[in-house]
Amino acid sequence: MTFLDLFAGVGGFRRGMELAGHKCLGFCEWDKYARMSYISMHCITDEQRAYLATLDMKQRQKEILKDEYLNGEWCSTDIRAVDAGNIPRADCWCFGAPCQDFSIAGKRKGLEGDRSSLIREVFRVLNELKEEDKPRWLIYENVKGMLSSNGGWDFFSIICEMDVGGYDVQWQLLNTKLHGIPQNRERVYTIGHIRGDGGGEIFPLKAADREDCAEHQQKGLWGGKLFKQYPGEKFLSMNDAFMTDIGTDTASTVTARYYKGLGNHKDNLVVKQIGRLESDKRDNPNPYRVYDADGIAPTLNCAGGGGREPHTAIRIGGGTPRTS
Repeated sequence: MTFLDLFAGVGGFRRGMELAGHKCLGFCEWDKYARMSYISMHCITDEQRAYLATLDMKQRQKEILKDEYLNGEWCSTDIRAVDAGNIPRADCWCFGAPCQDFSIAGKRKGLEGDRSSLIREVFRVLNELKEEDKPRWLIYENVKGMLSSNGGWDFFSIICEMDVGGYDVQWQLLNTKLHGIPQNRERVYTIGHIRGDGGGEIFPLKAADREDCAEHQQKGLWGGKLFKQYPGEKFLSMNDAFMTDIGTDTASTVTARYYKGLGNHKDNLVVKQIGRLESDKRDNPNPYRVYDADGIAPTLNCAGGGGREPHTAIRIGGGTPRTS
């Protein structure tokens, strides 16, 4: 099956589809640095990679955005500039439209926000296509907060858009920890297939151990209940987090309310601070914390550099731990 990767980021969706045996025809991504990473990981040849490695970083960043490094793949930098005349015909469209306005971490503007509302551009392009040119499948992924955005009406609006476009729709809230990935991460997957084209039932998906996800939820295995603090651990400040019990093998997603301290998380977090770099700032600022390399480190934020990235302890040659 051929597919397009819209709101592509660095290509996580693409990687999964390709591992399943499908072929990507092209992608759309606004962020320049995400496109650089995407092209480097998914588009260039070994020969091109070897040449780029001879350039310094600034030269490499400029060079890799040239069309020749796409090697024939379609690419758009702005979903608002895509239309029926310039988008390739594919069997499936994959899209994880921006989540910031749906997320419980944000201001919850939903489809009225500047970012999450961009999903409407997908439906605009879809409706411009002739019926015979429409993709057979739509796969849409977003955060759990989408279900409750604007009292549920935003998700209802998205479902209606698919329906108007001629698609029957199925959806399910999935958690990665039940499907072979060691992280507690809930996402809503919505799949549309052309009405009358023989699409079968896809959901509910079974968990990796063949139990239904709903059964796991009823048994209380969601929401961090698999985690516990190591006995006797001492933390440096209220903002330090827990490390997982080794027997769980699952890491919890670090939430956007991390700054509010452990009191609001109980046993949900699984990173462990073991030190801090020297700073004349407040007592324990995030950029100066050092995390255990044997545990789970926080997700990189969108600071775009500037020395705000988290640090983890490493050992060089078995000697004194250093930070990176």
